[in-house]
Formats: sequence, structure tokens, C-alpha cells
Amino acid sequence: AYGTMATYPILLACAHVLRLVGACRQLQTDRLHMAIVGALLGREVLFYANNYYKNQAIYDFSIKARFPRVHWMGSLAA
Repeated sequence: AYGTMATYPILLACAHVLRLVGACRQLQTDRLHMAIVGALLGREVLFYANNYYKNQAIYDFSIKARFPRVHWMGSLAA
């Protein structure tokens, strides 16, 4: 059930995500948490909109000024 996972599998999953993102030079994502991981690891992140306003709002409020390697790309839709 949600929220009942043991600590070790959670830490292992986090380590895998950090290792995967850390191996990349550039990320292209519309997933907020992946953009944050990339930003914290100093990777170039091309950050896209999701289907509501959350990504852009968080980018504008707390990512843009602190992480110059994260670039807002807007919507993927043409």
C-alpha cells in the first residue's frame, strides 16, 4: 500500500535515479522531480510544460533564479 514501503527500497530507488541522472549531460523532461534532480546535480535541463501550470509556476518561482542550467522550454504542443 502507498506509504508503507520500507526505507531501504526507497533509498535504493533514489540512488538509482541519482546515478541515472548523474550520468547524463542533458535532460529533456516534463517531470518536475526529474528537473529538480537534474538542477541539483548541475546538469543542463530542458524543462517542458506539463498538462497544467505547476511546472512553469515552480520554474518561475524557485528554479529560474537559482539554477541557470535549467531552461524553460514551454509546451511540446505545436
